[in-house]
Amino acid sequence: MRFTGRGDVFKILLHYLVLCLIISVSGIPFGWIGFHLRGSLLMMVSTAVVYAFTYGVAYLSSENNADELNQALKNKQSKS
Repeated sequence: MRFTGRGDVFKILLHYLVLCLIISVSGIPFGWIGFHLRGSLLMMVSTAVVYAFTYGVAYLSSENNADELNQALKNKQSKS
């Protein structure tokens, strides 16, 4: 899970904005979010925090998997 260029950053930002839009539109009937600047900003910040946390966990998980695969390949190569 690595960034390979501006396209990846753009995709992540676009996904974040679409997610915020969906949460805002879906949350209005339930009273989660009103059309107040403060409420919208709070929702966007909390979404960004969850998004960053999830990305961090996924990154660490994929890094651990890569390390395990590399170690397994080294072990297999040394046995050959």
